[in-house]
Amino acid sequence: MPPATSLIPPLLLALVASPAHSQGICNNAPTAALRVICSQITTWSSNSKSVPTVSTASVSSPGFAGAGLGGSASALAISANPTNAYECMDIACLCGFFGGTGGSNCVLRNGQRLGKALRKEYRVMTDAERQRYHTAMWTIKGNGDYDELSRIHSSFATSPGAHSGPAFLPWHREFIKSNVTSIRLEIALRRVDPTLALPYWDSTLDVTLPNPRDSCLFTNELMGRQGPDGSIATGAFRGWRTVDGSRVFRRNLGGTGTLFQQSDINAVMATTDYRQVLAFTAPDQNCPTPAAWTALEYSHGNPHIYVGGDMFQPTTSTNDPIFWNHHSFVDLIWENWRLARQTRVARETQYPANNPACSSAAHYGSNTMQPFFPMVNTDGLSNAYTGM
Repeated sequence: MPPATSLIPPLLLALVASPAHSQGICNNAPTAALRVICSQITTWSSNSKSVPTVSTASVSSPGFAGAGLGGSASALAISANPTNAYECMDIACLCGFFGGTGGSNCVLRNGQRLGKALRKEYRVMTDAERQRYHTAMWTIKGNGDYDELSRIHSSFATSPGAHSGPAFLPWHREFIKSNVTSIRLEIALRRVDPTLALPYWDSTLDVTLPNPRDSCLFTNELMGRQGPDGSIATGAFRGWRTVDGSRVFRRNLGGTGTLFQQSDINAVMATTDYRQVLAFTAPDQNCPTPAAWTALEYSHGNPHIYVGGDMFQPTTSTNDPIFWNHHSFVDLIWENWRLARQTRVARETQYPANNPACSSAAHYGSNTMQPFFPMVNTDGLSNAYTGM
């Protein structure tokens, strides 16, 4: 096995070299992995401050056959009259684009009912479900949708609010369903196979093993084994190439860091202040509400670091298909917290106040969720995502 650093792309050096004003924060991180994660986050924040932001006024809600959003969510605003399935936010809207009838009780042409997307743990899926998921992923890889979506995550210039502040969770909720041309990943998968949903990877199931690298997940039957150079040459995604097409994606399992631990999730679930969930993870020293080290944006980075290779850093993490399953689980943790700690109205209205000492303007609630114009960051709080 080559040393861990040999599997880290060159841009890592730039990402780990965080700005001077943030070094003190990161030096206080309780683990080496969290120091790396903190450095990546604070560097993203520093760079994103140079990206122009746009404040978007409230506009009409898109993609609904019936009522619009509750609370104060402003947009989800692609169109009040959706022109394709990717603009839909409920089953009644999707039904017509999928060639079905019956609105919210949609029946497809083959007699199958189009229901809500029910996400399962990847290993809980039946063999047939998992194979259909693999097939659909290869289909959207082949037609270009996957790579177009992945490019968004590769740069602070295109997605300044993706990391380093309270927009992290709502931005990624939209991201695992949408790209810049409004193609939602989960809908893209369901257009290939309407029975599908995006499965999640619960890495707490692996972290308790004597060596998590020995998990069945990383075998020839599932996510594949890494070769001497880290390239994945076996499993469901063997030969899967990076977005730029230059090579097969890589991992460096267990080079450093850890997977999600139950204590990480318990810490999130015990949090009562929404400002510590939608957290300021790259604050200046004058920020009155800096994030705790247990904040979900911090702890979500641990599996990124542990898987290593392309997953190690934000600019390349979407090269690895496991990215989506990991973030599907992050989204589940956040939703479980919302259901446990917030009322339905609070879920759509509670968002940290703008403060330049706490985050870049890309995280301000009323600013555009770049590049998903005209959505704003608070649109990512909508109950419509899980009501779909």
